[in-house]
Amino acid sequence: MVEEGREKEAVTRLARVGYHQALGYLQGGVAAWQQADFEVQSTASVAAQDVPGLLADGSPLVLDARRPGEFNAGHLKQALLYPLDDVLTTRPPMEPTQKTLVHCAGGYRSLILVSLLESRGYTNLVNIEGGYSALRSVEGLDHVVGTSCSA
Repeated sequence: MVEEGREKEAVTRLARVGYHQALGYLQGGVAAWQQADFEVQSTASVAAQDVPGLLADGSPLVLDARRPGEFNAGHLKQALLYPLDDVLTTRPPMEPTQKTLVHCAGGYRSLILVSLLESRGYTNLVNIEGGYSALRSVEGLDHVVGTSCSA
């Protein structure tokens, strides 16, 4: 869902990840959907500054939804590269119920990735608000440059 006036941008972004059949839009947005008593699903999210605490015990997987060049320019040490572009062709690197933190550069691609994975039955997915742009300034996280680690 996007704000009114950003429909063309959404169609362009969806086409970049292989969705070429955008057929329309929801007039009135989410409010109209809710007024019609249709189900609404939300995505869990976490602030970047809360990520070190979540990673302290080493249990959640971290997926980086950016492209390889972005990933190689800098990424979290424990992150696995799983570009949004690969979601249609490559199986995700986690079990469907494994707790997984997902980020991209700023938060847009990771939200799309989480949504697509949820539609395929994956649960325990958490979007990191602000993406890697926000994670770069958080203390207590190890960052690495180079060495692409694909999922």
